[in-house]
Amino acid sequence: MQPPTTTTKINETTTRVASATLGNQNPLSYLITRESESPVIFDQHVKRPSQQERRVAKVTADKYLDIARGLYGWMHNINGVPLEGLTLRAVFPSSKRGDVEMPFQYVQWLVTERKVAATYELTNLHVMISLAKFLFDDESSTNPAEGDLPYSDIDVIRLLRQMANDAKARSKVARPVSDVNHKWLEWEEFLNVVETLRRECSPRTKTGKRRTATAIAWSIQRYLIFSILSCVPDRQRTIRELQLGKTLQRKGDNYVIVHGPEDYKTGNVYGDRPPLVIASWVTLVLEEFIQRKSRRKTKTPYIFTRKNGAPLTDIAMHRLFTSTTFRLTGGHGHGKEPLTNPQPQPRSKVVEVLKMILVFVLRVVPSNTFFEIASFAKQIKGSSLVELV
Repeated sequence: MQPPTTTTKINETTTRVASATLGNQNPLSYLITRESESPVIFDQHVKRPSQQERRVAKVTADKYLDIARGLYGWMHNINGVPLEGLTLRAVFPSSKRGDVEMPFQYVQWLVTERKVAATYELTNLHVMISLAKFLFDDESSTNPAEGDLPYSDIDVIRLLRQMANDAKARSKVARPVSDVNHKWLEWEEFLNVVETLRRECSPRTKTGKRRTATAIAWSIQRYLIFSILSCVPDRQRTIRELQLGKTLQRKGDNYVIVHGPEDYKTGNVYGDRPPLVIASWVTLVLEEFIQRKSRRKTKTPYIFTRKNGAPLTDIAMHRLFTSTTFRLTGGHGHGKEPLTNPQPQPRSKVVEVLKMILVFVLRVVPSNTFFEIASFAKQIKGSSLVELV
């Protein structure tokens, strides 16, 4: 596998660094090394015989790598460490308590220069702990089966855990970095966005000019992503990883989202998940979109992709929502920052309770019974199910 040679964007909270082949060093785009002589993939979803803790999901390991590349970017661009010196041994020279200086300075730089929240500081410290576990795995002799805290005999890990506990305590009482009231849509506003996106799927512009097939397909995808989330309130990863025949299946008149233990964040705890039913009013559009997609060559098996055919990322989904909602709502009327959360903000406790009940029903009852309940909800509230969930 040939490493990339172009400048690669690292963690957006840090800097940029050139990704290059460093002799027997690692390509910075996807590898991190224990030793300069031994390039290995830091990927905790790969089980090692001596690993003391449960493996993490691949999506989590990818996020760890992204944050670790941010550390490398800081080392190179701020501290002047040459590319060939960017290894984990440069981060942690040894497992001794005094050799935690590099990650400590990096986290302090994030806090003082980048003004990150305590929650993001905590996230970075968790990644530093994972890197140290990976690096010093062979030095630890603790046995979790006998009640030991994993890797508690490694000095740098104990110190990093102390730093993480401090950050966690501060995060519980810290004021939000931004005003969360500027980041929420009222539920009616979100539904209006969905309806506007439906109208934007028209084959012609407002002036009557015919749109290209690509432009129409992109509008339909955007509408489908928003409309599915309006009836299946779930994590954005669920939308990104929809795959026909695997996580997206046709059941009667509806499509349902099916998750095994590997397909969602807490799957290792709860196992197979109850099917998530996509409302029937989305089915026809989704069916047409899938048929169109089957006639095109893409770089991914997933239903939704970026414009270049590559898989959607969490960053791409975030940008899709912020740009779309900001465009259609004008920044929630505040004019200060774009909307970043598509979740509805309930107006009252009654609506909040109704939503909780209907989300539960959506996940556990058969689709025919579910839509009978939806019809009843419409009668008592004078609105459709999607206006309640």
